[in-house]
Amino acid sequence: MADTKLTGLSAAGAIAGTDIMYVVLDPTGTPLSRKITFADMKSAAGLDPAHMAIYSETQDTTAISVAGTYVKVGMTTTVKADKTADLDDDTATSNRVKYLGASERHFSISGDATLAPDSGQNKIIALKLWHWDASAGSGSFVTGSRSQAVVDSGSAQSIPFGGDVLLDTNDYLELWVANSTDTNDVIFDHMYMFVQGLNIAI
Repeated sequence: MADTKLTGLSAAGAIAGTDIMYVVLDPTGTPLSRKITFADMKSAAGLDPAHMAIYSETQDTTAISVAGTYVKVGMTTTVKADKTADLDDDTATSNRVKYLGASERHFSISGDATLAPDSGQNKIIALKLWHWDASAGSGSFVTGSRSQAVVDSGSAQSIPFGGDVLLDTNDYLELWVANSTDTNDVIFDHMYMFVQGLNIAI
Protein backbone atom coordinates (compact mmCIF):
# COMPACT_ATOMS: atom_id res chain seq x y z
CA MET A 1 0.00 0.00 0.00
CA ALA A 2 1.09 3.59 -0.57
CA ASP A 3 2.83 5.48 2.25
CA THR A 4 0.32 7.45 4.31
CA LYS A 5 0.85 9.89 7.14
CA LEU A 6 -0.44 8.72 10.48
CA THR A 7 -2.91 11.60 10.53
CA GLY A 8 -4.25 10.44 7.18
CA LEU A 9 -5.17 6.95 8.30
CA SER A 10 -8.73 5.90 9.14
CA ALA A 11 -9.59 5.86 12.83
CA ALA A 12 -9.69 2.42 14.43
CA GLY A 13 -12.94 1.18 15.93
CA ALA A 14 -12.88 -1.64 18.46
CA ILE A 15 -9.31 -2.81 19.21
CA ALA A 16 -8.53 -6.49 19.80
CA GLY A 17 -5.71 -7.75 21.97
CA THR A 18 -3.92 -9.16 18.93
CA ASP A 19 -3.97 -5.87 17.02
CA ILE A 20 -0.50 -4.42 16.44
CA MET A 21 0.73 -0.98 17.49
CA TYR A 22 3.85 0.94 16.49
CA VAL A 23 6.38 1.85 19.18
CA VAL A 24 9.80 3.50 19.26
CA LEU A 25 12.23 2.05 21.78
CA ASP A 26 14.79 4.36 23.43
CA PRO A 27 13.69 7.48 21.49
CA THR A 28 16.19 9.77 23.25
CA GLY A 29 19.11 7.37 22.81
CA THR A 30 19.30 4.90 19.94
CA PRO A 31 15.74 4.82 18.54
CA LEU A 32 14.46 1.47 17.30
CA SER A 33 11.16 0.98 15.48
CA ARG A 34 9.26 -2.01 16.86
CA LYS A 35 5.77 -3.46 17.04
CA ILE A 36 3.72 -4.53 20.06
CA THR A 37 0.30 -6.10 20.42
CA PHE A 38 -2.40 -4.12 22.17
CA ALA A 39 -2.62 -6.83 24.84
CA ASP A 40 1.11 -6.63 25.61
CA MET A 41 0.99 -2.84 25.66
CA LYS A 42 -1.82 -2.89 28.25
CA SER A 43 0.10 -5.36 30.39
CA ALA A 44 3.33 -3.35 30.24
CA ALA A 45 1.45 -0.16 31.15
CA GLY A 46 -0.34 -1.79 34.07
CA LEU A 47 -3.76 -1.33 32.46
CA ASP A 48 -4.85 -4.96 32.62
CA PRO A 49 -7.23 -5.79 35.46
CA ALA A 50 -5.53 -7.71 38.26
CA HIS A 51 -7.53 -8.90 41.25
CA MET A 52 -7.97 -11.83 43.61
CA ALA A 53 -9.85 -12.55 46.82
CA ILE A 54 -9.30 -15.20 49.48
CA TYR A 55 -11.65 -16.02 52.33
CA SER A 56 -12.47 -18.46 55.11
CA GLU A 57 -15.71 -19.01 57.00
CA THR A 58 -14.42 -21.95 59.05
CA GLN A 59 -13.41 -21.17 62.63
CA ASP A 60 -9.73 -21.72 63.38
CA THR A 61 -7.27 -20.79 66.12
CA THR A 62 -3.91 -19.06 65.66
CA ALA A 63 -1.45 -19.88 68.45
CA ILE A 64 0.26 -16.97 70.25
CA SER A 65 3.50 -17.76 72.09
CA VAL A 66 4.94 -14.25 72.64
CA ALA A 67 2.85 -11.18 73.51
CA GLY A 68 3.11 -8.48 70.85
CA THR A 69 4.84 -10.72 68.30
CA TYR A 70 3.09 -11.12 64.95
CA VAL A 71 2.45 -14.56 63.49
CA LYS A 72 0.75 -15.66 60.28
CA VAL A 73 -3.00 -16.16 60.62
CA GLY A 74 -3.55 -19.91 60.50
CA MET A 75 -6.91 -20.08 58.72
CA THR A 76 -7.45 -22.42 55.77
CA THR A 77 -8.50 -20.07 52.98
CA THR A 78 -10.29 -20.52 49.66
CA VAL A 79 -9.64 -18.54 46.46
CA LYS A 80 -12.70 -16.95 44.87
CA ALA A 81 -13.10 -18.21 41.33
CA ASP A 82 -13.35 -14.82 39.58
CA LYS A 83 -9.67 -13.91 39.77
CA THR A 84 -7.16 -12.90 37.11
CA ALA A 85 -4.30 -15.14 35.98
CA ASP A 86 -1.51 -12.90 37.29
CA LEU A 87 -2.44 -13.61 40.94
CA ASP A 88 -2.71 -16.97 42.71
CA ASP A 89 -2.34 -18.64 46.12
CA ASP A 90 1.16 -20.04 45.52
CA THR A 91 0.20 -23.68 44.92
CA ALA A 92 -2.75 -23.77 47.33
CA THR A 93 -0.97 -22.02 50.21
CA SER A 94 -3.59 -20.72 52.65
CA ASN A 95 -3.65 -17.03 53.56
CA ARG A 96 -1.43 -16.01 50.65
CA VAL A 97 -1.83 -13.94 47.49
CA LYS A 98 1.10 -14.19 45.08
CA TYR A 99 1.83 -11.90 42.14
CA LEU A 100 2.90 -13.59 38.89
CA GLY A 101 3.03 -10.56 36.60
CA ALA A 102 6.15 -9.69 34.66
CA SER A 103 6.39 -6.04 35.74
CA GLU A 104 6.29 -4.29 39.12
CA ARG A 105 2.83 -3.03 39.95
CA HIS A 106 1.08 -1.03 42.68
CA PHE A 107 -1.60 -3.00 44.57
CA SER A 108 -4.33 -2.04 47.01
CA ILE A 109 -5.42 -4.49 49.73
CA SER A 110 -8.63 -4.46 51.77
CA GLY A 111 -10.39 -6.94 54.01
CA ASP A 112 -11.70 -7.82 57.41
CA ALA A 113 -11.33 -10.54 60.01
CA THR A 114 -13.77 -11.55 62.76
CA LEU A 115 -11.87 -12.70 65.84
CA ALA A 116 -11.64 -12.97 69.63
CA PRO A 117 -9.10 -14.20 72.22
CA ASP A 118 -9.65 -17.74 73.43
CA SER A 119 -10.06 -16.45 77.01
CA GLY A 120 -9.95 -13.24 79.03
CA GLN A 121 -11.16 -9.69 78.61
CA ASN A 122 -9.78 -6.45 77.13
CA LYS A 123 -7.19 -8.07 74.87
CA ILE A 124 -5.55 -5.82 72.28
CA ILE A 125 -5.56 -7.84 69.05
CA ALA A 126 -3.71 -6.33 66.07
CA LEU A 127 -3.46 -7.22 62.38
CA LYS A 128 -0.75 -6.40 59.82
CA LEU A 129 -0.10 -7.28 56.19
CA TRP A 130 3.15 -9.16 55.49
CA HIS A 131 4.96 -8.64 52.16
CA TRP A 132 7.49 -11.19 50.93
CA ASP A 133 9.95 -9.58 48.50
CA ALA A 134 11.08 -12.43 46.24
CA SER A 135 14.00 -10.55 44.65
CA ALA A 136 15.41 -9.58 48.06
CA GLY A 137 14.71 -12.98 49.61
CA SER A 138 13.17 -11.34 52.69
CA GLY A 139 9.90 -9.95 53.98
CA SER A 140 8.53 -7.03 55.96
CA PHE A 141 5.24 -5.59 57.10
CA VAL A 142 3.38 -3.26 54.77
CA THR A 143 3.80 0.29 56.04
CA GLY A 144 0.60 1.67 57.51
CA SER A 145 -1.29 -1.63 57.44
CA ARG A 146 -1.68 -2.06 61.22
CA SER A 147 -5.22 -2.22 62.62
CA GLN A 148 -6.36 -3.29 66.07
CA ALA A 149 -9.25 -3.58 68.51
CA VAL A 150 -9.81 -4.36 72.18
CA VAL A 151 -11.66 -7.68 72.20
CA ASP A 152 -13.22 -9.95 74.84
CA SER A 153 -13.40 -13.74 74.78
CA GLY A 154 -16.76 -14.98 73.52
CA SER A 155 -17.55 -11.63 71.88
CA ALA A 156 -15.90 -11.73 68.46
CA GLN A 157 -15.31 -8.44 66.65
CA SER A 158 -14.81 -7.66 62.98
CA ILE A 159 -11.55 -5.78 62.41
CA PRO A 160 -11.09 -4.15 58.99
CA PHE A 161 -7.60 -3.96 57.52
CA GLY A 162 -5.97 -2.58 54.40
CA GLY A 163 -2.90 -1.12 52.77
CA ASP A 164 -1.06 -0.62 49.51
CA VAL A 165 2.26 -1.94 48.26
CA LEU A 166 4.42 -2.39 45.17
CA LEU A 167 4.62 -6.04 44.13
CA ASP A 168 7.11 -7.52 41.69
CA THR A 169 7.19 -11.02 40.17
CA ASN A 170 6.71 -13.78 42.80
CA ASP A 171 6.16 -11.35 45.68
CA TYR A 172 3.29 -12.31 47.96
CA LEU A 173 1.04 -11.00 50.74
CA GLU A 174 -0.25 -12.62 53.95
CA LEU A 175 -2.31 -11.50 56.95
CA TRP A 176 -0.56 -11.69 60.33
CA VAL A 177 -1.89 -11.24 63.88
CA ALA A 178 -0.54 -10.32 67.33
CA ASN A 179 -2.00 -10.37 70.83
CA SER A 180 -0.43 -7.24 72.29
CA THR A 181 -1.76 -7.96 75.80
CA ASP A 182 -0.64 -11.51 76.62
CA THR A 183 -0.23 -14.99 75.11
CA ASN A 184 -3.89 -16.00 74.79
CA ASP A 185 -4.49 -17.57 71.39
CA VAL A 186 -6.72 -15.82 68.84
CA ILE A 187 -9.84 -17.53 67.47
CA PHE A 188 -10.81 -16.47 63.94
CA ASP A 189 -14.41 -16.95 62.79
CA HIS A 190 -14.06 -15.30 59.38
CA MET A 191 -11.47 -13.72 57.10
CA TYR A 192 -11.69 -11.98 53.73
CA MET A 193 -8.87 -10.29 51.79
CA PHE A 194 -9.14 -8.60 48.39
CA VAL A 195 -6.06 -7.58 46.38
CA GLN A 196 -6.42 -5.31 43.35
CA GLY A 197 -3.85 -3.91 40.94
CA LEU A 198 -4.03 -0.15 40.43
CA ASN A 199 -4.02 1.24 36.90
CA ILE A 200 -1.12 3.47 35.94
CA ALA A 201 -2.05 6.81 34.43
CA ILE A 202 -0.45 7.29 31.01
